[in-house]
Amino acid sequence: MTFVEEILTRLPALAKPQLKFMLSMFAAFFSFTGRANRTNLARHGAPSPSSQYRWAHRDFDFTAFNHQTFIEAGIDKHELVAVMDESFIRKAGKKTHGLGFFYDACNRKARRGLEISLVGLIDHTDNLAYTFQVQQVQPQPEEGSRLDAAAAQYKAQRKVICQWTNTWVFDGAYAKKKFVDSVAETGDTMVCRLRKDAAMRRLYSGPYSGRGRPKRYDGKVVYDDLTRWRWMGVVEEGVELYSVVCWHDSLQRSIRVSMLRQSITGKYVLLFSTDVQMDAFEVVRIYRSRFQVEFLFREGKQEMGLNDCQARDEKALGFHFNLSLSALNLLRIEELARGEGVISIASARRRKQNENLMHRLFERLGIDPTSPIIQPIIQDLRNYGAIAA
Repeated sequence: MTFVEEILTRLPALAKPQLKFMLSMFAAFFSFTGRANRTNLARHGAPSPSSQYRWAHRDFDFTAFNHQTFIEAGIDKHELVAVMDESFIRKAGKKTHGLGFFYDACNRKARRGLEISLVGLIDHTDNLAYTFQVQQVQPQPEEGSRLDAAAAQYKAQRKVICQWTNTWVFDGAYAKKKFVDSVAETGDTMVCRLRKDAAMRRLYSGPYSGRGRPKRYDGKVVYDDLTRWRWMGVVEEGVELYSVVCWHDSLQRSIRVSMLRQSITGKYVLLFSTDVQMDAFEVVRIYRSRFQVEFLFREGKQEMGLNDCQARDEKALGFHFNLSLSALNLLRIEELARGEGVISIASARRRKQNENLMHRLFERLGIDPTSPIIQPIIQDLRNYGAIAA
């Protein structure tokens, strides 16, 4: 917990009682078994459920905490790309704040529950994703649409992230004019996916005829005729890359389009960048890295109790979501520092559980864990039961 304590002590205006509470909560999230609800977390070293309820309604700046975490770990020196995505959170009951019908990608249908919107960083140096900030999505925002709320979240978080990168990658659901305009007006570059039937027109680059308005377009972009696409090369066996700069009718702007096409079947995927000067291979590389954020959601739900919050009000839910994914950041950084080449959150949590049990046992027996005789035993037993020991 030394690393966590160092980060917390660097946060401004954090009182000692709250620092002590956050340390105990992170320790509980590292080592709990079962579900990450208040009662079970209290069994693993967290304060009582009533204390957790009170402190969850106090302000804690997780954005500043994660920002300081990246600086302390040196992640801010790596090649970074910002990412934004949403994920479905299952939730029963009728009185929970923000309860509604959201699309569940795992089951490929809309289900009743909650949804969170995550802003994170993708580290191309280590090929990992980290959480920067999480907020709950409202089924019916008080003002504007859900897309407006997403644009507001993007603008709020980019104020810090812009010091590290101005390239953002999004899922195809964000490829709407209103959202693309919000990104473009800040000067950031957006990489995203397009529909397969996107209506686009080629830009005319020929000579001016000398009469009337200059010709702007040169026919529609079609996907079954490759003669007017620029062949860029082979991405992998059986997959070729084509590219073109064209005008998108719906987005009302010129974009760089990269088409990944299977040589045998002819199936294709369209990716785009708002920076028309970006290399086509770079567009593919950045969009492929977006999948790293799915591992954040998977590990958060399977290992860090992201789905287990039993709170019903907005502030307590937000505290749980941010705490769960911030704890995941810390475990990922710790696993990366081990230098084993394999990052397993299940193994990391197993080690934390073993360390917690040994610490309590030695404390009860009056044994000094720093003893040269005890240290080899601790190093051996801390990996007991770990998947990637």
